[in-house]
Amino acid sequence: MGFQVLLFVLLTGSAVNSYYQAKPTRCLFPCEFRENIPIVNELSSIWFINSQSFGTYTNLSRPIGEQTSTSECIMRQGPFFILREFGLYFCFKFMALTDTDWVEYFSAGSETLLPFCEMCDGSKFSGPGYFSARNQPLMRDRSRPIGCNLPSICPKRNNKQVCCPNSEPFDSGRNCRVQTSTGSYRYNRPQRYGKPSPHGYSGYRKFGG
Repeated sequence: MGFQVLLFVLLTGSAVNSYYQAKPTRCLFPCEFRENIPIVNELSSIWFINSQSFGTYTNLSRPIGEQTSTSECIMRQGPFFILREFGLYFCFKFMALTDTDWVEYFSAGSETLLPFCEMCDGSKFSGPGYFSARNQPLMRDRSRPIGCNLPSICPKRNNKQVCCPNSEPFDSGRNCRVQTSTGSYRYNRPQRYGKPSPHGYSGYRKFGG
């Protein structure tokens, strides 16, 4: 019996890895992200979804000259997304709080793209973090637990892992409403050159297409 279980785990892991190796190297951001740009993450960074698979991520707490990076959607399954930012790969679990507010748990960054089930083992994630499409302070419900922490296609390997249901909480990212407006978004910059800033809101960034 033990041998059969081990064989099943190995075959399932091999099938999952083969599935993602055969897939294109990019996925699509959900329409609800792209239709609510910009997205402000914890009032210290901004995420512009500029196309189906690419965005611009600006982390205002990083040193000048190292604040902006392409945000690329690499793989996704259910609430789990692998993104590439600042030269590193991260796996996120996103959960919706409202139509414009989300909570995230995330892995440590990796310089190489590891197997999907290894990167998205949510039992090792940090968080939560919060982000919003609204120009106002974010929801601060820090009691929101991660809940299930393992993609439904991944084999369970220890008692800390809780498999998620085989469902898609976000849309496919196809046929999104096209962004045509252009405007300014006032952002908060709590840090400057790694030190707390004496100023609150300190500038504007353009968005739209």
